[in-house]
Amino acid sequence: NHPMTKTYPIPLANGDDLEFPVRYGGSFGIPGIIDQPIIFLHSKPELRDAKVGEPVGKSTKGIEECMIWICSEQQVAKAIDAGRASSSDFMCVQGFQIWPKEDIPSNSGILAQLVTGDLEVVDETLVEEVWKVLSSQSKLTLDTLEKNFQTSLLAWSAGGKDDSNSSPPFVYDSTVTTSQLADDSLRYWTEAFLLGGVVSAGKYDYSSGFD
Repeated sequence: NHPMTKTYPIPLANGDDLEFPVRYGGSFGIPGIIDQPIIFLHSKPELRDAKVGEPVGKSTKGIEECMIWICSEQQVAKAIDAGRASSSDFMCVQGFQIWPKEDIPSNSGILAQLVTGDLEVVDETLVEEVWKVLSSQSKLTLDTLEKNFQTSLLAWSAGGKDDSNSSPPFVYDSTVTTSQLADDSLRYWTEAFLLGGVVSAGKYDYSSGFD
């Protein structure tokens, strides 16, 4: 959920407005609604114990063991006013993603992408560190673009997905690694769809890497 170019204010009891970077949740929204609803996520154990919100998914160990919880802006304000949380404990997300459903469960939804390796599950013991890294991102601007991008790579490594010690696969008959190509594709996507225009065009030239 990469930061977008806007923030969402939540009024606190002291009269101040706390601004949250709005993150991209997906290309889908509620039909007929211009301003898509905002949701808040948290992964703080103390907030889970206090039943602030409700778990996003199901856990065989009980709802308290679900790592990610969803809550309303009123619950966010109440938790911060009470001193139970800070703004970095929450992520503000707008939009959502829909996965197609098939007759065979392994061929549809998120499960299908897990089976093919397009998505990977982050170990529960690493969720807190990944959250901490991502919470340092800020509203997307030209000035924060590079920092936010590098932070997303750090979060990937914090999730246990650091392949730096393995031999990198290359794109076809070239010296360009698939990891490099994937990172740059993500950068271009962020610039084009979240920032409003590709600013790195021509910066990454792969022509010398191909025979």
